This record gives sequence, C-alpha cells and structure tokens, in this order.
Amino acid sequence: MIKVIVIGKLKNANEEWKDFSTRVDKKRAAIKPEGLIDYWSEIKNDVEITVSTWKTWDNALVWSDDPIQEEFKKRRDEWYVWTKALHIEGANLTDPKHD
Repeated sequence: MIKVIVIGKLKNANEEWKDFSTRVDKKRAAIKPEGLIDYWSEIKNDVEITVSTWKTWDNALVWSDDPIQEEFKKRRDEWYVWTKALHIEGANLTDPKHD
C-alpha cells in the first residue's frame, strides 16, 4: 500500500484554480483510478493537504501520469508558493482520520 501526501502553500486560489480543482475531482470520480483506496483534501490557512492511498506504487504512478495531473504539474507555480510530496510505502498503513 502507498500513501501519497501532497502539501502546498496557496498563493493564487483564483477562479481558474477552483475550476481546475473541480475538473480534477470530477475526473477522479468519473474514472475511479485503478488501485485508489482513499482520497481526501483539506485547505486551512492557505495550506492545502491532500492524502491519497493506493494499492500499489504502479497505481499511483498511472494517476500521476494522467494528462490532467501533468497539466497541474506544469501550472502549479501559478497557484502555489511551494509544494512538497511525500510517498510512504507499507503493508499496514491506516489513515488516522478514519480510525
């Protein structure tokens, strides 16, 4: 199991960013990426935290290479001061939010 944690400091959460975020959410819901177990995102004080849980590393990489994710990577400097990603691999990962 893989946890992908992405944290970013927003600098320009304008309407274009909101529309793009909605498109990503809708696409994820529509295609139900293979191996996606859980996903949540929260914004507090202009810091966005997103956590996704995947069955395998390959499942996470397929979503990472999706064209909508590639578009985000190209445009992230427009919307974020900084972003950091952490990938954790382990057999018994649980999400404290759901315990």
